[in-house]
Amino acid sequence: MNQQQPIHRRRLTRAEIRRRRRNRAIRRIAGLAGGLILLLAVVQPLLRVRWEELTWRYETYQREMDRQTEAYQAAYANSLSGDIADRTAAYISEKAAQLGLSCHPRVEVTWRGGVPYPGSVTLDMAENRALSAILEEDLGIPPSEQHWLG
Repeated sequence: MNQQQPIHRRRLTRAEIRRRRRNRAIRRIAGLAGGLILLLAVVQPLLRVRWEELTWRYETYQREMDRQTEAYQAAYANSLSGDIADRTAAYISEKAAQLGLSCHPRVEVTWRGGVPYPGSVTLDMAENRALSAILEEDLGIPPSEQHWLG
């Protein structure tokens, strides 16, 4: 019965225990060294960055973004004021048609507090007091800003 038992069932000698501990320590040191090498490989590109150049590029992009934002805001404002003018002109034409009149109004938009409002209107017809009252009451266009061409 002097057969050797499988490794997982037999008792380990002191030499084997020391050898396994030494191997475990070597594996830990190797893992730590590998981790440090990997960390260095990841961080190394950051060490080569020219921070002044990066700051300059950021400032350049920021200026370009500001210019683009201003351009988009101006385009939006033009679009919005044009839409307000068109809708107001359509409203005035509709009200004139309800009164039995025909006209083609041209509306000028003014900005108050960053918001477009119909500021003045030019109508290609003779002055009509009923339509003038509607313009003043509904749209807030005073008689001094109503221009009648007829």
